[in-house]
Amino acid sequence: MIRSKISKTHIKLFVLSSLVLTVIFLFLGFLMLSSIERYAFQEKTRSSVSTAKAYSYSVSKNIAARDALIALLDEKIEIAGETLLIHGGLAGEDLTDLAKDLKVDTIDLYNPEGEVIASTLPGNIGWKVYEEHPVYSFYKSGDRSFVEEIRTNTISGLDYKYGYFRLQDGGFFQVGVSAETINEFISSFALMEAFGEIKKSNALTCLCFIDESHEVVASTDPENVSKVVTDPQVLELLSKDVETGKLFDVNGQEVYQTYVPIFHEGERYGTLMVGEDFTSTRRLIDRVSYAGTVVMVSLYAGIIFLLLSTQRKNKELLEAAYFDEASELPNQRLLREILEERKRDGEPKKQAVVLIQSLEYKNLHHEYGNEHLKDLVKVMVKRITEECRFNVQVFSYTEDRFLVLVEGYESKNELVALTKEITKVMELPVRTTKGIDILKVKFGITEIRPDSAKRSLDRILKEASVALSTISKADKVNYAFFSELSGRKLQMEEVVEQELRSVIADDYMTSFYLVFQPLVSMEDGSIVAFEALSRFVSKKYGEIPPVKFIEIAEKKDLILPIGKIILTKACRYAKKLKDKGYGHIRVSVNISGLQILSEEFLNDTLKTMEKEQVDGSSLMFEISENSLVDHVDTLNEKLQVLREKGIVISLDNFGVGSSSLHHLKGLRVDMLKIDKLFIGPLAKGDPSTLITKDIINMAKGMGLQVVAEGVEEEGQLDYLAKHSCDLVQGYLLSAPLEEEEANLLLIASPYTLWPKVMEKNRIYHGGSGHEGYDVNFDL
Repeated sequence: MIRSKISKTHIKLFVLSSLVLTVIFLFLGFLMLSSIERYAFQEKTRSSVSTAKAYSYSVSKNIAARDALIALLDEKIEIAGETLLIHGGLAGEDLTDLAKDLKVDTIDLYNPEGEVIASTLPGNIGWKVYEEHPVYSFYKSGDRSFVEEIRTNTISGLDYKYGYFRLQDGGFFQVGVSAETINEFISSFALMEAFGEIKKSNALTCLCFIDESHEVVASTDPENVSKVVTDPQVLELLSKDVETGKLFDVNGQEVYQTYVPIFHEGERYGTLMVGEDFTSTRRLIDRVSYAGTVVMVSLYAGIIFLLLSTQRKNKELLEAAYFDEASELPNQRLLREILEERKRDGEPKKQAVVLIQSLEYKNLHHEYGNEHLKDLVKVMVKRITEECRFNVQVFSYTEDRFLVLVEGYESKNELVALTKEITKVMELPVRTTKGIDILKVKFGITEIRPDSAKRSLDRILKEASVALSTISKADKVNYAFFSELSGRKLQMEEVVEQELRSVIADDYMTSFYLVFQPLVSMEDGSIVAFEALSRFVSKKYGEIPPVKFIEIAEKKDLILPIGKIILTKACRYAKKLKDKGYGHIRVSVNISGLQILSEEFLNDTLKTMEKEQVDGSSLMFEISENSLVDHVDTLNEKLQVLREKGIVISLDNFGVGSSSLHHLKGLRVDMLKIDKLFIGPLAKGDPSTLITKDIINMAKGMGLQVVAEGVEEEGQLDYLAKHSCDLVQGYLLSAPLEEEEANLLLIASPYTLWPKVMEKNRIYHGGSGHEGYDVNFDL
C-alpha cells in the first residue's frame, strides 16, 4: 500500500513536472524562434553597416579629391596675385592678356574708393563695393591678401573662387577662377563613376549619395539622380549623425537600407545609402526556425525533464561552491581558480585586482539595515559590469567591499581610468524604497606582475587592502596602488590598532589620555568650558597625531569604543571640576557622525553619565558639520533628547562642510563654532574676513552662541571683540593642557585671560556687560 502511494505520488509528480516543463519548453521554443529572427536581423544590420562603411571610403576619396582641387585653386590664385603685385601698377594694362598669361578667368581692378576701374569683364566696370557684399570685409580690413571660398558672382551669377590683393596706393585687385568645372566633377561624374565600379563588383539593390539638401547626387539607378528625398522615414534617418538602417518594402520587395553619414575633416558632406535585398535572409530565417522547431520537438521533448533537472542540480551545486549567497556574486574561490588557470595557461596579459569599498556603508547600515545594503551592492555591481567600457569581473569580498579582476590593460593609467569610470557610475543617484542614495567608493589596487606570479590570492588581497587603507579623507584621489611603503604603513597601523584595542580593554591606561583647551568668554574673560582633546602615545612609535590614530580607528571599526572612552574620561574630569567648585564649567566632547548615528549612542551616553555621576549641565557635545547634512531628521531626534538632559550642542567646523543655511535652520543646536579657516585671515585685513562677520551676525540672528576656534594672534582677538563673538579658543589664550595644568589655569585665569580679553571689550564696547554678548548655557 505504501509502495503504491509512493508510486502514485511519483507518477503525479512526474506528470505535473512534465506538463509544467512542456509549457516551459513551448515558451522557450517561442523565444528561440524570436531570438533566431532577432539575431539574423542584428547580423544583417552589422553586415550592412560594415558594407556601407566600406563603400563610404570611395565617396570620401572623391571628397578628398575635391578638397585637393580647391587647395590647388587657392595656390593658383595666390601665385597669380603675387605675380601681379610684382608686376606693379595695373592701370592701363590689358587685363585680358594678363589673365590669359596667368591662366585665370577674371581680373578686376578697384580704386581706393572700392570702385571697379578696369576688368576682364566690361560689365563689371563701375561696380562699387557695398557694406553687405563679401568683398567689403577685405576692403575695410587692411589685410594684404585674402583668398575666400567658392561663391556666386553678384553680376554674372557664376561660381568663382576669388583672391584679393592690396596695392600700395590703397586700391586692390581681385583674381577669380571659375569653379564650375570642379563642381560638375564632384557632384556627378566622379561619384557616378565610383558607384559604377561598386555596382559591377557587388550585387546591391541600390547605392546612392544624398547631399545635405536631401538631393540624390549620384545613384546606381540613374532615374534617382537629382530627385529630392521627401519620405519622412528616410528624412529621419538622414538627420542622424551615426550609422543607422531600416527595413523597407520597395515595390513588394524587402530591402534593408543602411544610411552612413559622410564626414571629411569634421564637416558633413552628405549621406551614403546602401540597399540590400532581404529576401535571402528572410528565407534563411524561415528555414532555420522550421528546422529548429522540428528537431527540438521531435528529439528532445522526451528527455527535457531529465536535462532540466540535471542542469538545475548542477547549477545549485556550482552556485553553492562558487557564489556568495548574500550578494549573489562569484566568491574568492572562483577568483582563485581563475588566477590559477591563468598561471597554468601562461597568458602574458597583465592582471590587477582592485578592492572597492563603499564609504557610506557604515552610516547606511546603521540607519537602514543590512537588507537595504544588499540592494545597494547589487546596484553597484550591476553598474560596474554593464556601464563600464572595461572588461572586468566582479567578486564578493565582505559586506562593504568587493573585488574587481582587470585583465589585458596596458598601463597604470588605464587602471586609474577604470577607477574614475566606476566612480562616475557609482555616484549616480540610486533610488530605493528608503529614498535616494549616492554611493561613494574608494579603490585599493595591486598588480599581479609576471615576476610575482607565485603570490597567493591571500597575499594579493592583503596588498589590495593595504593600498585601500592608505587612502585618507584629505587625499584628492580615491584610489591607491600597493607599494612597499604602503606595506610599512600597514605594519605601523596594525601596531597602533593592537595598542588601541588594549586601551579599549582598559580605559585607565596612561598611553591614551585627554588634554583640555579653554573656551573663554569675550564678556568677562572667564573660562566657561574646556574642550577635551584626545592624545595617544604608542609604545613603538611614540606620540601619534590625533588625525592619524583617529583615521586608523575609523578604518578598523574602533571609533565607537574609542569615542566611548573619550566620553568616559571627559565625564570623569567634569566630575572633578564639579567637586572642586567649578560645576558651572562644562567639558566639551567631539562626537563623530558614526557615533551619533549608531543605535546604541543615546543609551550608552546616558549610562556613562550615570556611571560617572555627571549630569548634562556639565557637558557640551561638538558635532561635525559634515555628519549632519544627510541625516537631519534622525539626528534632530537624538539631539533633542540630549538637550533635554541639559547637554549643550555645538555645531563644529562650521563653514568648511557641506551644510547650508537651510540645513542650519533645521538643526537643534545651541552653539556654532566657526572653523579656524575663517579665523586665520582676520589679523591680516583680508577682504574675506567679511564672511566671518556675516557668520557671527547670522548665528546671533538665529539665537545661537558663537565660538571662534584657532585664535592665535592679537589682531584676530581684536576683530572678534569688535564683532561681539561670544567665546574664543586658541593658543593666544592657552594651549591644550593636561588635567593638572588646566586646574592651575582655573586659579590663574583672572590674572592671565581676564585682563587680555577685558581690554578688548573695553576698547570696542566701553566696558563689561555689553549687550552684544550672550554667553548663556541655560537650556
